[in-house]
Amino acid sequence: MNYPVPTPDPKQNAKFLDNRRLNKFITEYQQMINVAIAYHGGMGDQLLVRKNSLPYSPKSHFNHPCTIWARHNRSNFLHMVKSTLEFYLEHKERGGKGHDNVPDNIKKATYFAARIPAGELTPFPNCTVAPKYNISFKHIEDVHLAYQLYLNARWDNDSTEPEWTYVEM
Repeated sequence: MNYPVPTPDPKQNAKFLDNRRLNKFITEYQQMINVAIAYHGGMGDQLLVRKNSLPYSPKSHFNHPCTIWARHNRSNFLHMVKSTLEFYLEHKERGGKGHDNVPDNIKKATYFAARIPAGELTPFPNCTVAPKYNISFKHIEDVHLAYQLYLNARWDNDSTEPEWTYVEM
């Protein structure tokens, strides 16, 4: 679970990520959005659903710093919603399959956002730690730089070479 923000712009962040992480974060973001919806009183049809039409867990990673950040206020919440959409669009542009639930989930989340307290976008959480690989960039104040370094270090530790696949149109 993470919310990598190598730049402040969700569209640029989507382009920055390799195929595997892009695909993975589409699911993780929907989980965090769902926790935020449940936290602010959403239930039943207001919850986001997985591809099998079952809702994402409204308690998954409830106390993770990225999940807390997403539910903090409407601006944070909508930033994550926009990131989910941009990641989905980038995934499709690269020829990725699946995640057919995303457009409907984006509509649900956008509609629900009005129920979340307003507020300015708060600083992004710095969760740039991977103990398994002895990686930590939490000491870096610039969260965008920390995530750039973190992702590069993770790619260096991947067992398979990361790919950025684009389909010819």
